[in-house]
Amino acid sequence: MIVYVLVGQAGLQVGSDYFSIVRKEFSKQHRVFFNRGKLRCIVVDSEPKVVKKFLEQHGDIVRESNVIFEQGGRGNNWAFGFNDKQSVPFKKEGESLWRDGDTSLIGKVMDSFRKEVEACEQYSGCIIMHSISGGTGSGLGSKIVSTIREEYPVEYILSVTISPFADGEVVLQQYNSLLALSHLQENVDAILLIDNDTCLSNMTKLLAYFFKGISHYTPQISF
Repeated sequence: MIVYVLVGQAGLQVGSDYFSIVRKEFSKQHRVFFNRGKLRCIVVDSEPKVVKKFLEQHGDIVRESNVIFEQGGRGNNWAFGFNDKQSVPFKKEGESLWRDGDTSLIGKVMDSFRKEVEACEQYSGCIIMHSISGGTGSGLGSKIVSTIREEYPVEYILSVTISPFADGEVVLQQYNSLLALSHLQENVDAILLIDNDTCLSNMTKLLAYFFKGISHYTPQISF
């Protein structure tokens, strides 16, 4: 049986579409995806906005204890995500610009993960969905796979990795990606790479072909 971990904005968005298909294809009694009618899934982000959108679609099949988020974000910085630090400045002068997280995201994630593993008749491995451009997906995602590998060295880990656009808006995305890929190479068994540039190019070609007979329509794509 598999436990899913959705990390950060991209992980939650991809996971949301994935589980929409699962809901159509399988009943809540299907033991590969569900445990007593709830998904074997951990949802984690450093900000609540995307989590709330995910719950609007799948809140009825996700355990409340498996939904983990904070308010501060990770500042699009791998180090903040990996070291579990919030990007929220102190108000008092003379103190450090960045403060440690009030609670440990990785600690909460692993508590929920262990409970899901213990509920499995036979735990086979996990699938983690995340990007490698921002702070949460790259940094916290790296920390999660490292911790899971340490605690469960035999079972497999599959990373569904969303790579950034070549001309992305995150200044540190190349550094974040490099550091994340280094940890993924060391700890996961396989990487399913989703390249944003390739996806955009393919969809542009597809829409151009689909609408080629409509002269007044210009397809537009937003990511």
